Amino acid sequence: MELSMAVEAIKSGDEWPPVAEQLSYGTYQNTSGIIPLDKRIIVLPDPVPEKTSGGLILPETAQEREKYATMKATLVAIGELAWGEAMVDAANWKMPFKRPKPGDRVLIAKYGGILLTGDDGNDYRIMNDADVNGLLEG
Repeated sequence: MELSMAVEAIKSGDEWPPVAEQLSYGTYQNTSGIIPLDKRIIVLPDPVPEKTSGGLILPETAQEREKYATMKATLVAIGELAWGEAMVDAANWKMPFKRPKPGDRVLIAKYGGILLTGDDGNDYRIMNDADVNGLLEG
């Protein structure tokens, strides 16, 4: 999706991006039932281990605290203006910019965003695009 296409669609009163596009990105499906708006994104944080590396079982309160501290996640959905400013800045400075897309693995801000449960029962975090600090390879 190009920023100019989004601007034209918004000016003409069309929905941008189409809801169907928000729920399906190629082979990646957004099953959360949540469509982020503006510069917001939805990520699925990596699961919190129930045991420590030494084999100790973590209590539920510690596991709940770790849900907020998780820094690695999978990008599930992006708002229509997510990374728009970054794309403009990159163009102004004639620098390449790779806009993250759903299915990408990302490094997110510790304790960033709001934890919520999707329609599919998974815990997601909704956050600003600026809370993504990098892309993870592999």
